[in-house]
Amino acid sequence: MKILKEYRLIILIVLILVAAIIFRTYNGSGFKYDALKRAESSIGGANIITVDMIAGLQGKKLIIDLDGSGQPSSDFSGKILKISPDSILDRQFLKSIRRFRGPVILCASDKPQLARVWMILSQTGIRDLYILNEKRDAGESLNKYRTDSLSGTEL
Repeated sequence: MKILKEYRLIILIVLILVAAIIFRTYNGSGFKYDALKRAESSIGGANIITVDMIAGLQGKKLIIDLDGSGQPSSDFSGKILKISPDSILDRQFLKSIRRFRGPVILCASDKPQLARVWMILSQTGIRDLYILNEKRDAGESLNKYRTDSLSGTEL
């Protein structure tokens, strides 16, 4: 008991630090998944779709317009959210994206920005996340944005 009385301040500080570490570990900061695992579909081009492929996706569709470029086609029947890339991680937007059941399609004219937003959102655990490419050669136009120095267009 005498030892506990002597070191109670130190024990209290250590307990507070341990509680802070545990809270920090399990607080749900948003980034839950391994980036390399999520990037595999990006490298293969499985996350890139064209306007024609939207109709083949199952369920309601959510288009996230990052630069106000508008909806992909006039016959699109789904929900459209206009979000600036700076506020993509706001709780309000993340909550509405996570609640949505169905494919989420990112749309913008700046392709590198689309790739960054896709990676961030996929790391937060959002599934069925796609990048819209208006051109028919979905993989060709985005190859120049790959981080790999030995991409197919350079060989």
